[in-house]
Amino acid sequence: MAGIVAGWTTKTDKVGAVGGMAIAPVLAFINGYRNGVASVRATTTVLVQYTDNFASPELGEASATALLVDGADTVFGVAGQTNAGVFKSAQAAGKWAIGVDVDQYPQYPEFQSVIVTSAVNQISLATAKAIRRWSVKRPGFVTGIYLNGAWNLAVPLAPIRNITPPAELTTALNAAFAGLKNGTIDPCRPIACTTK
Repeated sequence: MAGIVAGWTTKTDKVGAVGGMAIAPVLAFINGYRNGVASVRATTTVLVQYTDNFASPELGEASATALLVDGADTVFGVAGQTNAGVFKSAQAAGKWAIGVDVDQYPQYPEFQSVIVTSAVNQISLATAKAIRRWSVKRPGFVTGIYLNGAWNLAVPLAPIRNITPPAELTTALNAAFAGLKNGTIDPCRPIACTTK
């Protein structure tokens, strides 16, 4: 869904993403972003850089600046605390940024002017569900992998800010969320979520 927003906001037909490390969760976010962009604007190029660090705003700023110099006008930060540098670079260039994991707009008040939205990962919801599974089934609680997604409202998009979304963007986001929820849209297609 973050990619859909980027696809609708780009004026240069180039957007970017800065990843902390090329590991599975980051790759899933970035490739879902690529697929979202392509779903609304197939001609848009998605430029990607990895900082190999989740706690270096300086590396985030350098990576985002390189993407912006190369023509990207919206940058998705998937790099933890490194995102502060991504936002700083976007602000200096007068471009847009998209956050990750939590709604980063209230997290970084100094960069609110450039944060359009964030791809939220409802960790608190996942934790609450895990505690509920444990309390209901103990002492026979079974560990394992439990996936969260749109079907249980665990991956929403933060509110869109700083732009007035056109009706077409709202329609595209609603359709994408419905498709993710009912399984008719695979965020890992056509580009697999494991692609580097």
